[in-house]
Amino acid sequence: MRLYLSILVALISTASVGLAQAPRAATITGKIHNPPAREIEFSYRSSLSPTRSELLVVLDSENRFACTFPVPQGTLVMGGYKDSQPPKWKWLEGLRSFVFGPRARLIFFVEPGDSLHIEMNEGRFSSSLEFSGQGADNNRFIAEILPDYFAFRLDYEGLALEDFIRQVDQRRQDEFEWLAKGREKYELSPGFIDYATARFNYEWAKQMISYPTNYRFANDHDNRDITPEYYNFLQDIPLVDEKAIGVSEYRTFLTRTLGWELDKVALRELRNPTLSDRYDLSGLGLSEAAQTHLDSLYEKDGRKPSLSKMVDLSALGLSDSEQIQLDSLYEHRRSLRLSERFDLSEFEFSAAAIAQLDSFYERSGKSFGIAKSSGYESSSIDTLGTKVVFHLPMEEELEGTGEKVPLSELLDWSELSLSAAAVARLDSLYEHRRPLKLSEKLDLAELGLSETAQAQLDSIYAGPWMRRVSYGGKRYDLAKQKLDGRVLYWFLAGELINGFERGHTDFALVHERWEEFKETNPYPEYNEAIEAALTKALVLQPGQPAPDFTLDDLDGQPVSLNQFKGKAIFIDFWASWCGPCIGDLPALRKIKAEMVEQPVVFLNISLDDDEAAWRKAIAKHEIKGVHLRAAGWGADVAKAYSISSLPSYYVVDAQGRIAERLRAVYDTQGIVAKIAESTKAAGG
Repeated sequence: MRLYLSILVALISTASVGLAQAPRAATITGKIHNPPAREIEFSYRSSLSPTRSELLVVLDSENRFACTFPVPQGTLVMGGYKDSQPPKWKWLEGLRSFVFGPRARLIFFVEPGDSLHIEMNEGRFSSSLEFSGQGADNNRFIAEILPDYFAFRLDYEGLALEDFIRQVDQRRQDEFEWLAKGREKYELSPGFIDYATARFNYEWAKQMISYPTNYRFANDHDNRDITPEYYNFLQDIPLVDEKAIGVSEYRTFLTRTLGWELDKVALRELRNPTLSDRYDLSGLGLSEAAQTHLDSLYEKDGRKPSLSKMVDLSALGLSDSEQIQLDSLYEHRRSLRLSERFDLSEFEFSAAAIAQLDSFYERSGKSFGIAKSSGYESSSIDTLGTKVVFHLPMEEELEGTGEKVPLSELLDWSELSLSAAAVARLDSLYEHRRPLKLSEKLDLAELGLSETAQAQLDSIYAGPWMRRVSYGGKRYDLAKQKLDGRVLYWFLAGELINGFERGHTDFALVHERWEEFKETNPYPEYNEAIEAALTKALVLQPGQPAPDFTLDDLDGQPVSLNQFKGKAIFIDFWASWCGPCIGDLPALRKIKAEMVEQPVVFLNISLDDDEAAWRKAIAKHEIKGVHLRAAGWGADVAKAYSISSLPSYYVVDAQGRIAERLRAVYDTQGIVAKIAESTKAAGG
């Protein structure tokens, strides 16, 4: 007790002295009842740092903690138990993970001068929070709105432009109505109101700027209803807003908006850009005629692949006309009703009531939300605003109807004379289909591409749908034109840090821009953050010892990197949910096949939080090698290797030194040569 009080007094005293000079800190104390782990890792954004800041606290013998956050303005803090698995809250925890990170359990707001105390009682299905001290009302409001805040989600499959705009506009209106009611009920601070205003605005703006890309990923084709006038919304949201620096959505909005500006120039404001407009195909060596032909193939067959491209129909014995008819049925397949997506039997609705729900769901653009709270005594459904909302007690789950609805229930088979066995076979083929590579969607034989070039094209297509804005300076230079003040230097610092952390191929260019940045940057804290990133990046340069780690394999046995010294090691950071990771598997299989007789270890490190999904993906895709799992982006090994995107690859030589960091694997022969060279390092 004395030790705890001494630490607390020291923290408060230190904070008081600092605040007297410059109010830049918040003091937080707390007690966790029934904690599942002893260490809590806090993560937050601040204008003092261009990237997320982290703070680790250890609970004392009575499960208490005390810490300070050096924040010049209000920001949201997410706390999670370190090295513990997230609880099985299914949907709520999954959405919480998507918004705040995989281990976010404790979410609160702090600003300079706060002296907040938190009491948290961990239960089986939920946790209860109580706040006291300065800043308590801000956090009582957050705790009150969280169930409704988490309830919002968008299904981009078939989501029409007008439905999308209606939903996100309604979402922002709801948020500001919550804020208005909160100001009447609680004594919300001006700093919190500024933060909430910025978060709600830039959350909306981020969704708006991201809709074209999200739609394309969900539907595998562009929404042609999007006209240049759609982007007029950018006139209503400021690009430079210093109060928004601590809002996570703000940096995403800036990055995507600047990228859109560059794409707009690159695409010459075309309404219907071609495949070659979207992707940088210059490295393929295509002639102008071949590139035009590729664009034509994609326009005809690649935007919405037919069913016959996606599954092998040869075993069904269909005639050519029947196959064409089946493709047409698939193209015009119906969408799922709400009652098909979820099991509504527990709500005891009549058939008429379910039909009304299905109708509303369809009219609302297939929008739904799930709100969970310990304050709900029973499950209920509301049709409020623009979506269906399920209200569930914390301990209950909204169950689906089991497996995915089979294809046969989405098509009208009456015109085809398929046997029951053939329909069942087709359902099975469709359920177990895999994403198509571009070379599988299109007939590329006439282009005369080499096997390596074709694999490179598939790899390019598996990436973002617009031209990637390389670090080469375009977005960085545009930011210098569009931004100013602290926002400018905060954003540029983040770009430099990303360049170092991602192991950019043109390391010298990133370093050159860093030298220029130091000459004009008036904020020394940004220089310190970049220096730290550079120091870490240098540790991962070729020739440096590869950071050691120990993780459990599929059998639960510990495996360390150092135990493979004497062999070359190919490290593959991946995840079951990562589309590009799965898309790289054919190239990886070729590499592994060519190195099967060589002293090489293929070490696959998954960042899956879900162990079952990890194991299922390994079996489904027959991924060979040693399999380890490091749950989430925050895992120590992910930090040690600066993993900020997937897939990421490293080649480690036989002496345990980094040989190369790879950003792609389409050049299989070049990679095989690099690995072969690395196997000889021990004797070199």
